[in-house]
Amino acid sequence: MTRTLLDMLLNAGLIDHDQFEEALRNRVLYGGKIGTSLIELGFVNEETLARFLSSKLSVPYVEPQKLLEIPEDLIELFPRELAVKYRVIPLSLDKKRLNLVMADPADLQAIDEIGFITGFIIQPHVTPEVRLAQAFSRYYQEELEPRYLHIFEIIEARRQKEEARHREEERLRAEEARQREAEEAKRREEAKRREQVVELTDDDMVNPSPPPTGTEAEELPEAEPTADWPQQIRRMEPDAFSLALAYADSSDDISENLVAWLGKRFHRVALLRIRGERVIGWRGIDHGKPLSAFAQLSLPLGEPSVLKAVTESSGYYLGPLQETPANHLLHAALGGGVPRTLLLMPLFVGGRIVGILCVEDSGDLGAMVPRLQKLLTKASLAFEMLICRDKILMS
Repeated sequence: MTRTLLDMLLNAGLIDHDQFEEALRNRVLYGGKIGTSLIELGFVNEETLARFLSSKLSVPYVEPQKLLEIPEDLIELFPRELAVKYRVIPLSLDKKRLNLVMADPADLQAIDEIGFITGFIIQPHVTPEVRLAQAFSRYYQEELEPRYLHIFEIIEARRQKEEARHREEERLRAEEARQREAEEAKRREEAKRREQVVELTDDDMVNPSPPPTGTEAEELPEAEPTADWPQQIRRMEPDAFSLALAYADSSDDISENLVAWLGKRFHRVALLRIRGERVIGWRGIDHGKPLSAFAQLSLPLGEPSVLKAVTESSGYYLGPLQETPANHLLHAALGGGVPRTLLLMPLFVGGRIVGILCVEDSGDLGAMVPRLQKLLTKASLAFEMLICRDKILMS
């Protein structure tokens, strides 16, 4: 559905070509449905997106509040394993017709398989992926990803901004109405004077203000190291690593290969990605063991930290951690202990920073900067290849 949805939105004028490419880049970097990227980037609001898709596919749209009011007995009736496997939520049951909420109502194979397994006639309904994740959190106790929590913050901020805009429009309309009444009162007074044969000059005339034109319609729019690292890296076979990047199928493949390769050579390695005004944990390794909870890390870029220093300077950071709350949380997520020297380097895709590589070790990290920069350049090219691949599929 990715290609079809983007093409439909582009053809309808709801997004432009730059937004088209930015949405593709965002999906490659952070995953999920293309609709999630469109909402996250603010190119299309969630209701416009869902109603547009509903109209094009001729399936009903389920509003967020209704999705959170599904009877418990219906949730229990529908097999949990089917809901999780196909990412669907039962909405209502009318005799043999089962209404299912889906993020991708064009997935006819899933609809056929669910109908065959349950024996019901399936009627798909559409809702944005982020709202489906919210429903899974409510009914199946799935933990919401930090990305979705951030998107809900974006949605709420936009809602408040929209309400403020409407209030300001109402205030301006009321002010214009008062001005028109005042102008009308002046005109009546002038007419009364003329009736009394009071001679007026042209400069005395009060010209009425033009009627208000109204507001324009709103556009619709995530091994133990040795001491001699230079010689160790030169002994490695980069071709195997490069091959893995060249044939990566997703952004997660790229991050996994990069962190795994470096995790065998340094004490601690982590990759973070930048989403909006926050830095999100992606993948990390501490002395050869994965940091399973690292993906839950979410730090604001606005607070003092080494992460902020890297993003503002667009260069690398090498040195100890200063005592700030954000730095403390970062080091705790990396495994804690006595802070050592850290090396942080930006990952660029399309000319902008999308991630930060973090390396902690007892060796000479400064000597590793050129080598690591080369690895990050390869990773950047791998991301660009994924984006180009999507562009080819969109043609």
